[in-house]
Amino acid sequence: MEMNYKIIGEGKPVVLLHGFLENHKMWIPIAEAIPGYKFIIPDLLGHGKTRSEDEVNTMEDQARNLVNLLKDLEVSSATFIGHSMGATLQW
Repeated sequence: MEMNYKIIGEGKPVVLLHGFLENHKMWIPIAEAIPGYKFIIPDLLGHGKTRSEDEVNTMEDQARNLVNLLKDLEVSSATFIGHSMGATLQW
């Protein structure tokens, strides 16, 4: 499954995860205001421009998709910050 995402900045990777019924755009003003980090901001399954083949996506589905994105981006270590569902996912 292809995941829509935006990268802002350069530096240590920080993954910003949005909440339920939101998308990556909620994090853009914050990422643009903080220099020195590479913010990776995905649209989770079924949100924003990341489509889902299933009607229901479990947290395991979300985590698997996120891990695959980070592998594709060659990110082996990152700081995670999440809001609502995104906080649950990063935990």
